[in-house]
Amino acid sequence: METKGGLLLVFVVLALSAANASAAIVTIELTGEITYVDEYSTVLQQLFHVGDPVTGTYVYDSATPDSSPSANIGLYEYTTNPYGIYLDIGDFVIQTDPEHVDFLISLANNQ
Repeated sequence: METKGGLLLVFVVLALSAANASAAIVTIELTGEITYVDEYSTVLQQLFHVGDPVTGTYVYDSATPDSSPSANIGLYEYTTNPYGIYLDIGDFVIQTDPEHVDFLISLANNQ
């Protein structure tokens, strides 16, 4: 009887620990500069120029489940604030709309 009670206590402690564990919200900061602009798009050539500085952040939750059925691709979807991306490129800003978040991180294993 004592063994069963001891095992039950261990399971309860583990269950409570798992229930209280929270994932980390991760913020990645980016800094760099544009080194190439595809000549195919004249729109991009007018907005971005080689040498323009790029700064920004993207925010995601490390506990988001992978929604891809493929073993070589990971898809992590975010539909609520504060998740998303913010990039400041020269005089132009690209950012996730906080009212309509539709942010997807895609990771691929090409090996």
